[in-house]
Amino acid sequence: MLSALASGPLDASVPRNASDLHALLAKAKSSDIYEFKTHEIETEFKDREYTHLLQTRCLWDVLKDLVSDPDLHELFVFDPEQHFVQNPETEEPMLVLEEPWHGKAFWNFQTQVGPGGRILYIQLYADATKITVIGSLKVWPVYAWLGNLPAHLRKRDGKGGATLIAYLPVVEKDQHLSKADLASLRVHIYHEAFKIILESIKAPAQFGELIECGDGIVRKLFPTISVISADYEELAKILSILGHQSGFPCPVCLVPRGKQGDLSGTVWPRRTHEETLLILERAENASTKQEAKEIRQEQSLRATQSSFIDVMGSMSSIYEAACTADPLHQIEQGIFGHHLWPKLKSLLNRTQKAVLDDRFKAIPPYPDLKHFPNGITELEYMEGHEHATVLRLLAPLIEDLLPPECQQVICSVLRSLAAIHLLAKMTTHTDNTLERLTVQIRKFGELWQVRFVFQLLDFVVANFPKLHSMSHLVECIRYKSTTDNYHTGLGEAQHPQSKEDFKRTNHRPGFEDQVSSDTILKT
Repeated sequence: MLSALASGPLDASVPRNASDLHALLAKAKSSDIYEFKTHEIETEFKDREYTHLLQTRCLWDVLKDLVSDPDLHELFVFDPEQHFVQNPETEEPMLVLEEPWHGKAFWNFQTQVGPGGRILYIQLYADATKITVIGSLKVWPVYAWLGNLPAHLRKRDGKGGATLIAYLPVVEKDQHLSKADLASLRVHIYHEAFKIILESIKAPAQFGELIECGDGIVRKLFPTISVISADYEELAKILSILGHQSGFPCPVCLVPRGKQGDLSGTVWPRRTHEETLLILERAENASTKQEAKEIRQEQSLRATQSSFIDVMGSMSSIYEAACTADPLHQIEQGIFGHHLWPKLKSLLNRTQKAVLDDRFKAIPPYPDLKHFPNGITELEYMEGHEHATVLRLLAPLIEDLLPPECQQVICSVLRSLAAIHLLAKMTTHTDNTLERLTVQIRKFGELWQVRFVFQLLDFVVANFPKLHSMSHLVECIRYKSTTDNYHTGLGEAQHPQSKEDFKRTNHRPGFEDQVSSDTILKT
């Protein structure tokens, strides 16, 4: 454009002012591939009618555009791979895990489609985020990645990185609805929205579709939702289960709520599409609402069927896709940040807190190590990486400040949890490292059951989904590869952009249209 301006007389295609520039950009984005469309979701609930708006792109068109991009063709991987190194102790080969196509999931999907097809390994992330400092205004973005591309590309902005697919409708509080009814309405609208978002991949997921890829080769591609990256509350909505206070709170298995602290390796029955659909059918045919509720409580299900089940079919399981290892929410902001750290601070008096602060202040700066010039005990809010740093350093700094009767067990808990966190975030895993992780998880489970820890945290808090999720950590890494490929931090890194986009709107109802238009111009 600049070269055209410098070369002489302007031609009609060269913008002369802001209006011309916007017209040119509008023409450039007129292709339906990246255009957002607004859908009305009309719902009748409790004798009232509700209308909510969903903004979404065509997911399948976006994925096909990525696959056919000639700039990316050398980076795409369509075939599963196994990499090995020699075990230094036994001299036997050990499996190495780094990318999604190294994991069992990729292999299993490829086996199902056979030699004539190839998998498109879809990773989705969804989570609501506040976009205003004052007030409670939220947006609810959905992002997608393709696990066929290497991790270093998926982590960056631009081609191959996160692609904004939709803004889910935010259902506000309603004075006419009870808390339980509002939760049911929100889940219902959530899945009505995802039905629309996922509709475009429903047929190709089942039958495949011939696509000319960026290297000029025509492949029969099967889009498969392989990873759903979300915090626990979001997963409960996606799976349409009742949540952490229900009888069976785990998104993956049917562990009873009171047994979530068992990290000894006990195997619980898995959730399956077939059993879920059978229970929902029985509940629908029940003679009374109470009977239907009791039937669904057999697996802590909501009345709304998850919209993902129809799309995923027999190719993959929504429950396997939801089995993700997420150090950010499970450990940094969960077991340690939300549960253990506040309780430990409550054991210290003012003088002891000051001593602990001074010790953290005295730690010299070091690369990739968060420094706390004002100490840690009075911080009202800490981000995940800050909790991670505190966990890493805390045991030797707090040991002599704790009551003598609990110094040993608490420091052992901290050291074990820090080891789990370190191993969980490794970007390369082998059979050896996963065995070490298994040992640490079981050790942590034994320490967690010590009577003092139960007294410190109380029994109700000592059994919760994020603690139980560690029992699935190793299998998740074996199935989907290392956690840097799918942890929720990849999606949360996109939230600041949503806030910046909002700042450029008029801040009035309907601002989502302006945000989505801005997003298209940057695509």
